[in-house]
Amino acid sequence: MPTTIVDVAVPAGVGPGDIVSFQDASGSTLEVTVPEGLAEGDVFQVEVNEAGAVHPLAALNAYVQARAASGDVMDKFVAWFEREEVGAKIDRFVELNAATIGSAAADQEQSLDWWPLYQAYQNQFDELLQEFLDEAQCTAEEFLAAAHGAEGMNNMYLKLFLAHSDYQVFIDQMGEKFREQKALGRV
Repeated sequence: MPTTIVDVAVPAGVGPGDIVSFQDASGSTLEVTVPEGLAEGDVFQVEVNEAGAVHPLAALNAYVQARAASGDVMDKFVAWFEREEVGAKIDRFVELNAATIGSAAADQEQSLDWWPLYQAYQNQFDELLQEFLDEAQCTAEEFLAAAHGAEGMNNMYLKLFLAHSDYQVFIDQMGEKFREQKALGRV
C-alpha cells in the first residue's frame, strides 16, 4: 500500500512521548507521538498509508525492535503495538462504525443503544491485549506489574492504548470521525 511522508512540527508546550495532531494530504486529522530526543519547534517525519494509519519511520521502528529484544515486557508491548498496527485497527473500527453514533456523539445526550457498540469496541481491546500476552508469554498480572513501572515511551504507548478504551474517548472518536466522513461526503 503506498504511503506518504508528512512533516510534523512539535508545537509549543509539547515534548517527547506527547501526542500531537496533524493533517495529512487529504485533510484528515491524525495523531502521532513525538519521538524521544525532540523538542518544541523540531520537525520530524511520519509515514501515513492510504487508510490513514500512521507508521513510524524505519529508524524509529528499528529502535523499537531493538528495545524489544531486551526482554522487558513493556518494550515488547511497544514493539508489538507498532508491528501489529494496533492504532490502525482501533481507527478502522471507529471508521466502520462512526455512522452508528453519528454527530449525536457531541451534540446530544448519549443513548443506551450505543452500549453494545462500545462493548464490541471494548472486546477488541481485550482480544488485542490477549494477543500480546500470548505472544510475550506473560500473564495479565505480569503485564500489570510491568505497566505500573512503565516510563518514557513505554508509558506513553500504554497510556495511548488504555485511553482509547475509555468510554468518553470512544464517543468522542466516533463523533469526530462521523463529522470527518460527513464533510468528505462519505456518509
